Amino acid sequence: MIHVFILGYNGAQYLSNWHSQVKFEKDIKFYYIDNGNQSLTPYLHQLFHYKSSKNLFCSGGWNLICDIAFKSLELDKIIIGQEDAIFTDEILREISNQTSPSRICGTYDRSFEFSLFGIHSKTFKDVGRFDENFILGGNEDNDYKQRCKLKNINIISLNISADYNISITGGLRAHYNNINSNYLHKKWGNYINAENRIYEYEVPFNGKKHDKLDFEYKKYFDLTKKDTKFMSELEYKLYKTQNI
Repeated sequence: MIHVFILGYNGAQYLSNWHSQVKFEKDIKFYYIDNGNQSLTPYLHQLFHYKSSKNLFCSGGWNLICDIAFKSLELDKIIIGQEDAIFTDEILREISNQTSPSRICGTYDRSFEFSLFGIHSKTFKDVGRFDENFILGGNEDNDYKQRCKLKNINIISLNISADYNISITGGLRAHYNNINSNYLHKKWGNYINAENRIYEYEVPFNGKKHDKLDFEYKKYFDLTKKDTKFMSELEYKLYKTQNI
């Protein structure tokens, strides 16, 4: 069985329109995780699995999906996608075939691998959780790519045109682009090789102490100094209470 988790935010209707027109075999199981408190279409009710209590951002949504998949459902590997990333049955099978403990398989070209990607439970355990300090979305994938390199985990792409990924959420996070870029470079330094995304530091923040929850993250959620858990960690506890 191929398990595909779709993280929703503001494209429920768009997903319903294109996904319902594609033929998928019965050995592909879909889960819809709504991260935007949307009204679900009748079609999405067939895929629906969980609605988060608040927007967890892209990284937080991915972490919640991995917690659900690897901890609660005890799956070995999954595919994570989004509402606006169009794919076929054949694409999902190739992603699944190419995904292993030492390889993340993405789909699209132009550095959009993480719009639809396969990840193994062992990879998630070895590399760790996605960094939720990236506000809404942007650069969380570059951070994870760097961490994968340091663990000798390859990230490949099927190099399917990114035109199939229309990025309908892009405008919502434009305000935080500079904040996310500054956080990324504070964490990993500048590029040594910009083309291959190789950074100065081999350890986060060059070994300097840094709070787990960044200042901007706490500011966004109005958290206090005593708060030490990311939103996805709290949300997974809530998920478990509803799915005992």
